[in-house]
Amino acid sequence: MRTRDGHDGEGPTAPAPVEPDVPVELRVATSLRAGDDLDGVRLPQPDLAGAGLGDVRLTRFELDTPTLDGATVTDALLADGRVIEMSGTSLALVGTRVRDVVLDGGRVGALDAHDAHLLRVHLRGLRLGFVNLRGSRVEDVVAEDCIIDELDLGLAEVARMAFRSCRIDRFVAVDASLADVDLRGTELGEVGSPTDLRGCTISPAQLTRLAPALAAHVGVDVRDGGTG
Repeated sequence: MRTRDGHDGEGPTAPAPVEPDVPVELRVATSLRAGDDLDGVRLPQPDLAGAGLGDVRLTRFELDTPTLDGATVTDALLADGRVIEMSGTSLALVGTRVRDVVLDGGRVGALDAHDAHLLRVHLRGLRLGFVNLRGSRVEDVVAEDCIIDELDLGLAEVARMAFRSCRIDRFVAVDASLADVDLRGTELGEVGSPTDLRGCTISPAQLTRLAPALAAHVGVDVRDGGTG
């Protein structure tokens, strides 16, 4: 864990920019099913509630206001795309590779992406409940203007992840490998354990708020001085 105020020009390595290669002209697709291999498509307002979308390959795409209640996207590839104003009670991306994708706006109750690989992904303006990234690989990911009730990075391998103008109510990273994780732009609530912040950069103000938990973790009893 490193503490910086963000004004000294130093700090964690920033994530690489996310620049999806989405063509200006996209053909309209009307459905998405398990095993589909689609390139250069736009799906307007697709209703994917309850859909099992195993082994889907979706490249150079746009999903516009998809309904994702209970959708399960397993062992799939999502690359070079935009997802706009998604909504759903739950979405599973288990074992899925997500590369050069912007998730722009929306609300999902539970996002389960354990054992997934997220590479150059930008989350913007999302309201997320429980986010499960346990055992996943996360590289060059930015979350901006997002609210996350709980983020679980247990056993994950994370490199270059930044949170900008976000709120995370609970942060857990048990036995994770974290490097260049920038939490300075986050309203950070509860942390599972102080050791979960190993590999993260926080601000002095965040350190002050976390001080009681850090003291308790190392067995320090902090009390006001007495006069005898």
